[in-house]
Amino acid sequence: MSQVGRRPDGLPEGYLAILKDRRRALVVGMGEVRMIRFNQAPAIGTYGLGSCSVVAVWSADAAILAHIPPNPSNLNLDSRVSEENVRAMMREVKRIRDENSYLFPTAGTTIICGRWWHEGPPMSGFETMANGARLLPDQVDIMKRALTEMGYGHEIIEYNVPPNRTGMGAGTAIVVNRGPGQRVAVYLDDQIVVGR
Repeated sequence: MSQVGRRPDGLPEGYLAILKDRRRALVVGMGEVRMIRFNQAPAIGTYGLGSCSVVAVWSADAAILAHIPPNPSNLNLDSRVSEENVRAMMREVKRIRDENSYLFPTAGTTIICGRWWHEGPPMSGFETMANGARLLPDQVDIMKRALTEMGYGHEIIEYNVPPNRTGMGAGTAIVVNRGPGQRVAVYLDDQIVVGR
């Protein structure tokens, strides 16, 4: 992803950066699972989505966000290690939800994941990938199963990989409580994708 429009802290210019500067958002790093009560700040988000997945669980009172890398270590490309990392992160989502169950009497959920989309000549090592194919479907299935076991449905939102997103908010995902009586919104690349 192009570094155009990035700040010294690594955040791309856009909605998440504005919210962070105003102390209105908790920023979650890659490989982290965090929760925010909306009376502390009205938003939680992450950035740097290149092929990572995001799982968000939210209610009117709080949100949990997990930024799940496709491979927890560039040193070990074993898919079993990567899949166990997804399971561990989803267990952490469940643990946080269980410890704060009073904040999540009902909840919405979203899985944000990559899909292959490349224009031009085939990229080395990716010749067999069809445009539109979901990346890491086994990992996404683990996320779906974990949410189902918690009693939740899920909505899947996809973004294109390799990323060629360079606009405002490129590579960001944000859950925002827009206030009393309004639906919680989920943004991807500064575009509302849930809660329109």
